[in-house]
Amino acid sequence: MKNIIAISILMIALFSSKKSFEQTNTFPSTGSAGIGTTTPDASSLLEIKSVKKGLLIPRMTKNQRDAITSPASGLLIYQTNATSGFYYYDGAAWQAVSSAGSSTEYWKKKGSSVYYTAGNVGIGLNSPAYKLDVAGDININSGKVFRINGIHVLYDDAPNQNLFVGDYADSALNGGYNNTAVGPLSMGQNTNGNYNTAVGANSLRQNTSGNSNVAVGEKAMYLTTASSYNVALGSGALYSNNYGGNNVAIGYQTLYNNANRDNVGIGYKALYGNTTGVDNVAIGSNTLQSATTGGGNVAIGYQSLYANTAQNNIAVGLQSMYNNTTGDNNTSIGLIAMYENTTGKSNTVVGS
Repeated sequence: MKNIIAISILMIALFSSKKSFEQTNTFPSTGSAGIGTTTPDASSLLEIKSVKKGLLIPRMTKNQRDAITSPASGLLIYQTNATSGFYYYDGAAWQAVSSAGSSTEYWKKKGSSVYYTAGNVGIGLNSPAYKLDVAGDININSGKVFRINGIHVLYDDAPNQNLFVGDYADSALNGGYNNTAVGPLSMGQNTNGNYNTAVGANSLRQNTSGNSNVAVGEKAMYLTTASSYNVALGSGALYSNNYGGNNVAIGYQTLYNNANRDNVGIGYKALYGNTTGVDNVAIGSNTLQSATTGGGNVAIGYQSLYANTAQNNIAVGLQSMYNNTTGDNNTSIGLIAMYENTTGKSNTVVGS
């Protein structure tokens, strides 16, 4: 009888124990629970301390994870298949915290800087083809310089209406106002020149205070520092022009050595040698090419007035007055008209 009673009591105890494991355990609304510590922090509901063991949260497959009914926001599990790792529920979907074997925390921090080396970054697209690939407009909210390899290639000085594009374009970075420079080293020394336009490598390279110049072409107006109101179109056009103003040079190395004012050269090396001559007009390849000091001359046609150093001559036609040097006040119109004249003055010749 005693044995039967003992067995009955044991069965009741086991049944009661099983029921207690199946029920939901609750804790008081105040106080803290501790595992591995008898003094859990008062700000925690549960504090775990250990130097030998970790916390193991529920492990399950993706299908098991997705089968959880009405997961609470912040619910955390460890997924064992597919892309394994820790996942949390954000209130709408499961989000990865990390992946086994490879961290998703690609951005790293060094000092006050952050950097990323794992691959390409896309903004507005999910398949970036470059280190930075942006679908849409880019805005630089503050600052003026855009650099490549440390070299500034775009300088937008908005308050002064300056725009410089190209390696070291406007290296001085204090370039007056209303200037536009496009090309490596174009307007590279400008300090207070205004209303200038330079297009081409080294165009207006030395300009510091010249105003209202237009230089288009590699090394156009290269040595200009303070001259104004010039137009140079062509590689090396007005290359050496320094203080001369109001010149127009169109063509390769046209008015290349010019240092004076009010000259017009149109054509390959037209007025190439001119230094101090003023008020000359040369139209055609090599016209007035060797002229250095003469003024008030008009040459139209290939190599017309080629060697001239005199003044107030008019030559129209291929090689017209070709050899003239010091002869003044001559007029020749026609193919090689006055070709041999060198010093004769005040002549008028019409005809071949």
